[in-house]
Parts: sequence; structure tokens; C-alpha cells
Amino acid sequence: MARRIKEVVQITSKTTPVKFSGYGAIIQTVALTDAADAEFEFTINNDKIQKVSTIMLTPIYGGTTGYPVVIVKSQAKGTCVLKVKNVGAAVLNAVMKIQFTLVHE
Repeated sequence: MARRIKEVVQITSKTTPVKFSGYGAIIQTVALTDAADAEFEFTINNDKIQKVSTIMLTPIYGGTTGYPVVIVKSQAKGTCVLKVKNVGAAVLNAVMKIQFTLVHE
């Protein structure tokens, strides 16, 4: 039986694009060491994304310092750009996973 939730891992850097096809995924970043108030972006390429899709994101972070927030910066057919920002008072110090869910009406 095929898994409905894809697991995708960034390999090179925190800005490396990820690619998968599906409505649900867990995206794992590389180890993050971003300072307080720092931010970065990366692209998701997914043929299921539409310009009007609802994209829900949940950060899963087990680090002991920092506090990451994830938003959709932009989206178009087949792609979206996520922005991750450390809103905590200290550096991020762990890998983060992002639960990605795509909803269509």
C-alpha cells in the first residue's frame, strides 16, 4: 500500500528546493542555526498545488532554543515559496520538520 504522506528531506542547505507530488508531506530541513529574527525561504515544487489551493503548514521543532514560524510567501500552479523565521530570542539549534497539507474545495 502506498503512503499518502510523503517524507521529503532537504539535502544541501536550508534554501534547497524540495519536490514531491501529493496532498500531504513532512518536509525535513537541514540542521538550523539561525539567529533570533533571522529568516530564509525555500521553494516547494508540487504538481498538485494550484494558485487557489489552501496550504496548511505546521512546524515540528524539537530544539531547545529558538522558535520557528512558517508561512506561505507566494504560490502559483505547481509551486509555492515558504518563509521560515526565528521569532525566538535565541538561535535555532535543531532540524525542523514542516507538516504540509494541501486542501482543494
